[in-house]
Amino acid sequence: MNKSHIHAACIARQLIKIDELQNAINNVQESIVGEENSTAGNKFETARAMGQEEMDRLNKTMSIAQRELMILNNINPAKPCNTAQLGAVVTTDQKEIYMAVGLGRLVVDSKTYFVISSSSPIGLQLIGKSAGSTIEFAGKTEKIISIV
Repeated sequence: MNKSHIHAACIARQLIKIDELQNAINNVQESIVGEENSTAGNKFETARAMGQEEMDRLNKTMSIAQRELMILNNINPAKPCNTAQLGAVVTTDQKEIYMAVGLGRLVVDSKTYFVISSSSPIGLQLIGKSAGSTIEFAGKTEKIISIV
């Protein structure tokens, strides 16, 4: 297990997400401009309002994605961890968890990791715990085997 590989994969996934969001924003902007050239009255106003709502939603999502990228960029994967914290890989008797931002399942070097935020329900239970501790999540008890 190499934390640097996990961390790099997280950053790569986040950059792809940001790129996809930017493409979606560009497409909505083009759509709004295209509707402005229409002379269909109420249809134009409705389409423009829907386009603006979509633009607002995409901009909020983009803001969150950029903030998460900033969090990832502030994590030092070389820093050893003996408690569950940002940048820690927590191994339980059930799974491997990388504490960073909420990216979900990520396969790195043929191994599956669950990349979670420290403010997620499981992250809140893990934060500050050390090897040997147990947590309960989704009705299951998990024992922390190691933290690096």
